Amino acid sequence: MNKKPPFTKEKDFVHLMKEVYEGWKEVREYDDRHLYYDRSKWITDGIDEEWWEFPDEYDRDTDTQTLCLLFEQYLRFTNIVKDTKIGLLPKVDGVNEKKRITEKDTEDTGDKIETIDKLSDYLLSR
Repeated sequence: MNKKPPFTKEKDFVHLMKEVYEGWKEVREYDDRHLYYDRSKWITDGIDEEWWEFPDEYDRDTDTQTLCLLFEQYLRFTNIVKDTKIGLLPKVDGVNEKKRITEKDTEDTGDKIETIDKLSDYLLSR
């Protein structure tokens, strides 16, 4: 007798997509510099470097936010951003991967982002 796979219920999928849609409405307003990073690598690095404990109470929120970001990367860049040994892929015109901003950079005030911009401009001009 063949067993059926444990299929996910369609209503569970639709519920998740509604959650993702609500989060995506915010994410779609991010500029390219805040969106152009390998989200999966960032999460893995965060766990490996112990930036936070894993698992934690926000795992579901983090995963939902990740889905929102991945969808917007795919829609905007026609690919999901991946960090490879040859740099970030896909290459995106007008986005310098050395000047991208990740969530970790935005944990403080906007002054920090302005300082990062000035320092990046200075270093890249040399």
